Amino acid sequence: MITKTPPVNSSFQSTIIPSPELLKELRAVGINDKDVFTRDPSNFADGNFKIITALVKALKSDKLFKRYPVFNDNMKKFVTENDVLSFPWSVKGDARRIYNGDKYLAQLSCGRAESTEISQTIVFKNKTASIDFDAYIVESDDQAKLVVVLRDNSGNEFIAGMYRLSDLLSTAHISVDISGKDWFLRRYQPVQFPENNEYANLRELYQKAGFEVIFRLECARGQKSALQLDNFKIAYR
Repeated sequence: MITKTPPVNSSFQSTIIPSPELLKELRAVGINDKDVFTRDPSNFADGNFKIITALVKALKSDKLFKRYPVFNDNMKKFVTENDVLSFPWSVKGDARRIYNGDKYLAQLSCGRAESTEISQTIVFKNKTASIDFDAYIVESDDQAKLVVVLRDNSGNEFIAGMYRLSDLLSTAHISVDISGKDWFLRRYQPVQFPENNEYANLRELYQKAGFEVIFRLECARGQKSALQLDNFKIAYR
């Protein structure tokens, strides 16, 4: 255990009722509306950034919100002029979405601040889980490290994995096995998942049994480091 902070419940929002026109537009650009308006609470939402990539491309090509040109223009301006990494992620520090020529991924940087982090709330469906993701090193000082942390709903934080960037290959697939961690086994709660996975219906579930899964880049003061993360997934056995 490394610290105790107030709990964060970041991965839910109010129910959104999409219009039939919007649903038709989403499907026309290859987006399943269930991927936008519902979520599997036992895994990362849009962990490979395919949905946000498709949404941004559709907005830029005027394929969404055709009946609402002012809203379409505002949304297009926002995604064109901003690289904000936002819902379903919680962000602290210098984290943004980066387009690599094919799709978006997350980039964490530090230098002005000593740490940057992104997180989502996960309700684990069983005890045999690992946190899998890909990491791409952009630049690193000798002391920079990536720390994977789980925060319970009491604000207790536990280190699941720690990786010095200088020890990683420029491209690395990382799997953090938490199934044997005593602190996880003691705090894991089996729960009944709701039949309807709309975000508003998940609030109580997150508050009861959710863990905030945090990816934190830590750097030496005044030293610049950056890495990109993609393909987030909870793997169950």
